[in-house]
Amino acid sequence: MDYVRFNAEGFPGDWHLKVERVGAETRRAASWVEISDGSTHYVGLCFFDFDEDGLIELITDFWPPSSELPSARIHLVERY
Repeated sequence: MDYVRFNAEGFPGDWHLKVERVGAETRRAASWVEISDGSTHYVGLCFFDFDEDGLIELITDFWPPSSELPSARIHLVERY
Protein backbone atom coordinates (compact mmCIF):
# COMPACT_ATOMS: atom_id res chain seq x y z
CA MET A 1 0.00 0.00 0.00
CA ASP A 2 2.92 2.36 0.63
CA TYR A 3 3.97 2.01 -3.03
CA VAL A 4 0.53 3.08 -4.28
CA ARG A 5 0.51 6.00 -1.83
CA PHE A 6 4.00 7.08 -2.94
CA ASN A 7 2.86 7.24 -6.57
CA ALA A 8 -0.51 8.84 -5.84
CA GLU A 9 0.88 11.58 -3.57
CA GLY A 10 4.39 11.91 -5.00
CA PHE A 11 3.41 13.19 -8.44
CA PRO A 12 1.13 16.22 -8.11
CA GLY A 13 -0.75 17.25 -11.22
CA ASP A 14 -2.40 15.37 -14.04
CA TRP A 15 0.06 12.55 -14.74
CA HIS A 16 -0.80 9.59 -16.96
CA LEU A 17 0.93 6.23 -16.98
CA LYS A 18 1.00 3.63 -19.75
CA VAL A 19 2.35 0.20 -18.87
CA GLU A 20 4.54 -1.05 -21.73
CA ARG A 21 5.78 -4.29 -20.20
CA VAL A 22 5.81 -6.20 -16.89
CA GLY A 23 7.72 -9.37 -16.13
CA ALA A 24 7.82 -11.34 -12.90
CA GLU A 25 9.09 -14.44 -11.21
CA THR A 26 8.71 -15.68 -7.64
CA ARG A 27 10.87 -13.12 -5.83
CA ARG A 28 11.48 -10.45 -8.50
CA ALA A 29 9.64 -8.35 -11.05
CA ALA A 30 10.34 -5.54 -13.49
CA SER A 31 8.17 -2.91 -15.16
CA TRP A 32 8.62 -0.51 -18.07
CA VAL A 33 6.19 2.42 -18.15
CA GLU A 34 5.67 5.62 -20.12
CA ILE A 35 4.75 8.60 -17.93
CA SER A 36 3.37 11.94 -19.14
CA ASP A 37 1.73 15.10 -17.86
CA GLY A 38 0.69 16.08 -21.40
CA SER A 39 3.77 18.13 -22.22
CA THR A 40 6.59 16.16 -20.60
CA HIS A 41 7.22 12.48 -21.27
CA TYR A 42 9.39 10.06 -19.31
CA VAL A 43 10.33 6.40 -19.41
CA GLY A 44 10.33 4.62 -16.07
CA LEU A 45 11.99 1.29 -15.30
CA CYS A 46 11.40 -0.38 -11.93
CA PHE A 47 12.88 -3.52 -10.46
CA PHE A 48 11.04 -5.07 -7.52
CA ASP A 49 12.30 -7.54 -4.92
CA PHE A 50 9.71 -9.40 -2.83
CA ASP A 51 9.95 -10.87 0.67
CA GLU A 52 8.85 -14.39 1.65
CA ASP A 53 5.23 -13.19 1.95
CA GLY A 54 5.21 -11.76 -1.59
CA LEU A 55 5.29 -8.13 -0.39
CA ILE A 56 7.56 -5.53 -1.98
CA GLU A 57 10.80 -5.40 -0.03
CA LEU A 58 12.92 -3.21 -2.32
CA ILE A 59 12.30 -1.03 -5.38
CA THR A 60 15.06 0.14 -7.69
CA ASP A 61 13.69 2.89 -9.93
CA PHE A 62 15.34 4.30 -13.09
CA TRP A 63 14.26 7.26 -15.26
CA PRO A 64 16.65 7.11 -18.22
CA PRO A 65 16.77 10.07 -20.59
CA SER A 66 15.65 9.54 -24.19
CA SER A 67 18.45 9.48 -26.72
CA GLU A 68 19.02 8.64 -30.34
CA LEU A 69 21.19 5.74 -31.39
CA PRO A 70 24.45 6.39 -33.18
CA SER A 71 23.83 5.98 -36.93
CA ALA A 72 26.34 3.10 -37.09
CA ARG A 73 24.11 1.01 -34.78
CA ILE A 74 20.62 1.68 -36.18
CA HIS A 75 20.65 -1.48 -38.34
CA LEU A 76 21.29 -3.60 -35.21
CA VAL A 77 18.14 -2.75 -33.25
CA GLU A 78 14.37 -2.37 -33.53
CA ARG A 79 12.91 0.81 -32.03
CA TYR A 80 9.63 0.73 -30.08
